[in-house]
Amino acid sequence: MIELLIKGKCYNKLPVEYLHRVLNYEGGMTSAKMQKMEGFKTNRGITEPALSAAKQKGIVSNSVTIESLTTDLESVRKIYEVNEYLESNADKLPHPLAFAYFDIAVNGGVGRAVLLLQETINSFSTKPIAVDGGFGPNTLSAFNSVIAKVGIDKFVNNYNALRGAFYKNLTDKSIAKKPDEKDYYNTRMKAWTSRLNSTIKYTEMC
Repeated sequence: MIELLIKGKCYNKLPVEYLHRVLNYEGGMTSAKMQKMEGFKTNRGITEPALSAAKQKGIVSNSVTIESLTTDLESVRKIYEVNEYLESNADKLPHPLAFAYFDIAVNGGVGRAVLLLQETINSFSTKPIAVDGGFGPNTLSAFNSVIAKVGIDKFVNNYNALRGAFYKNLTDKSIAKKPDEKDYYNTRMKAWTSRLNSTIKYTEMC
């Protein structure tokens, strides 16, 4: 059963709804061609090295395999909860901002999620904080001050806008560096934009 999430509330565990939405984009087992290119298998957005590390940390059982993640959603949830949700401190952010933040932590890395948070804080604050990708007490304190002033809706709108700008900037730089691969980068940008638009739609309806 999916819990009804409350706007403005922080959740100390990864909400099931967040997981389901992320998995809509992370997909299933990678193709044989992709496995050969990367050198490992990926399933549900979780790589074999990530699964191995999760086993070593005791996050999931040693019996879990990359193939079993197709149906073992509880193990998938545990890995995302520890590696992205809690590691990024998404549990300290209010819904639905926490989802937008968690989604980019999965898609772009925990550090990127924090950088965008810090940039968003500075877009509203007269006392800028360091944009260093580290979520510490200064970032949390500055966030709480800004959110009390501007509200969740305005903050998450700016957060999503900065995410879109990051995607565009990365794509433009990639094409400039490797123009022969322009079609690939534009296709990737299209997928990123679709994912972002879905996040925007969700955060706006909450």
